[in-house]
Amino acid sequence: MNRPNQNNDAIVAGRGFLFISAAKIYFILVSAFLALGLPRLLGDPGLFGRYRIVNAFVSIFNMVMIVGTIQCVSKLVSEDETRARSVMSVGLRIQLFMGGALAIAIAFFAESIAELLFRDARLAIYLRIGAVVTFFYALYAVYVGLLNGSKEFARQAALDVLFSTLKVGLIVSFVLLGYGVWGAFTGFAVAAALITITAAWIVSGKLPEGEQSIGIKQLTSILFPILATTLLINLMIQLDVLTIKGFIVSTVDDYLGTTEGQERISWLFAPLQTTVDNPPTLAFAQEAADRLAGLFGGAKNLALLPYQLTFAITFVVFPLVSNATYSDDLERAGNTIRQAMRFALILAALSGAVLASIGENALGILLGA
Repeated sequence: MNRPNQNNDAIVAGRGFLFISAAKIYFILVSAFLALGLPRLLGDPGLFGRYRIVNAFVSIFNMVMIVGTIQCVSKLVSEDETRARSVMSVGLRIQLFMGGALAIAIAFFAESIAELLFRDARLAIYLRIGAVVTFFYALYAVYVGLLNGSKEFARQAALDVLFSTLKVGLIVSFVLLGYGVWGAFTGFAVAAALITITAAWIVSGKLPEGEQSIGIKQLTSILFPILATTLLINLMIQLDVLTIKGFIVSTVDDYLGTTEGQERISWLFAPLQTTVDNPPTLAFAQEAADRLAGLFGGAKNLALLPYQLTFAITFVVFPLVSNATYSDDLERAGNTIRQAMRFALILAALSGAVLASIGENALGILLGA
């Protein structure tokens, strides 16, 4: 009885995975190009460290907005595609409020976040620009969720490819124009705005007509638990990058204030044949933390490659499992999950083996000698 559905799911899942994986591989390649080129384009591991630290903070909220919203919208649409227009309308209203409130909060408290979390007020401007990305991500996620739930994997992949291209192209362009870290985040924000407008134009005209509707309470009852889970996952992924800056600044600043630290500063300035009274130890500590965070961030980018690759599977499996469970076809849902898990383990093992084979040369390839 279930065999035709299972066969159809296998075909849809296979095609979907090829599309999404191709887009994800493209994303990884251009991201690797960005990770490889940005430290060199910025000309200083410290500048890359600032970018990586702020990007880690903003990425937590970006990923919560985009992954949580995609899964929620995808679930509702995959269960019944006739309510897609209603889901889009309600989803956009919620995200305008949530994404807008979150972006305003980040921008308003940017100086406090920079001082308390990172001990570096210079990062406030980057946080404010990053808040723009968070707002547009919240809206963009609704449109991607609609495509994902409708199993329009080809269009979803095309949007991902376009966004990856815009993001890397604009970031690199602004940096090459001499705008540094500020330019990198500005390019990111402009790309997020452009892809959101493009997604709205592509998706809005493709939704099927239908009289089925959902309410805000129905959507939020699904959305909030997914957002909470996604937040915990991304905190685990990014928390080390976030905390390294503040801890290192405090540790180095305290050390430079000791007698040994003062002697080291004097030793460093000796070749200049000058002495420094009341040296700016906090500024030295901030620069040291930026450089170490840049090196750590580079290693982290490499370590996350297997995760990024296997994460593509979730975008294909989620709507299929959601549709199966909504139809009370638990056997089909179980088969889909088991097959996805096997494939994810193989993919993770292979990509991990490649990274392990590169060994200690990996960071040199990324950041240079």
